[in-house]
Amino acid sequence: MMKELGLFIDMLPDGNYPGAVPPEEAVQDAEEARAIRAAAARVKAVVVHGPPASGKTTYVQQNKKENDVVFDFDKVMQALSGKELHEASEPLISYCLDIRDLIVQKARVNQRIGTTWIIATKVRPEFRRTMADLEPSYVRMEATLEECLQRVDEDPARAAVAEKTKQVIRDFFAEEAQASEPVTAAEGFVPPKGAQAEAAKGLRWREKFGRGGTAVGVARARDISNGKALSLDTIGRMVSYFARHEVDKQGEGWSPGQKGFPSAGRVAWALWGGDAGRRWAESVYKREKKD
Repeated sequence: MMKELGLFIDMLPDGNYPGAVPPEEAVQDAEEARAIRAAAARVKAVVVHGPPASGKTTYVQQNKKENDVVFDFDKVMQALSGKELHEASEPLISYCLDIRDLIVQKARVNQRIGTTWIIATKVRPEFRRTMADLEPSYVRMEATLEECLQRVDEDPARAAVAEKTKQVIRDFFAEEAQASEPVTAAEGFVPPKGAQAEAAKGLRWREKFGRGGTAVGVARARDISNGKALSLDTIGRMVSYFARHEVDKQGEGWSPGQKGFPSAGRVAWALWGGDAGRRWAESVYKREKKD
């Protein structure tokens, strides 16, 4: 961990580090200027989020590549506090978040790094706004409450904070369940913020890369991203779409770091609200049909 922090400190912005994108007016050659803009466009960020013990760190370790940068709150906290892994020190939380924000700032200008990975429990709206210009991918770990609790019991590194961690996990799922309750409007159901953000990202991707989705998918994305109330029939079509296209996740370019990311299938999935839209649509449809 100290080696990782040393790399991070070495990369702190001073305005003169190698790899920073120089001011365009200082570039005489037009072709070089285009190359610089193209390099800047390849900056990538992935936010991996979910409850404690859902597999976030493992996912990042399995997918990150050389020259990628990883912000792991627990490891940064451990390095700063000297405490056991997963044991937080309240006064140092703001320090950890400042380091995270500095890494995000670095991702905007430093071409020496590859993908910037941010490991988070919850993704707050203000953080999404901060990250918006990077157009990050959001990966939600899909572990269940029972799976997370079991992993805590089986992880010796969490023994000292096991009960506290379990309570955090229970609170996480309780809050998520409450947030996913169908929000009804006069003529339908309003998609949650997570689905709205994913649909908006799908529209940006489609405009930028020129692939993914149909006219129906684009229309659906506009409704979802604008928070328009959807009928139960439309939600049923969302459920059917996600079931049919689950196989698209196996294709190349689905995950960040793969060639061709985002693939046409990944763009289309986002247009329909992404994983957040799927969870919401299935929850609403199941409940309403039962009633």
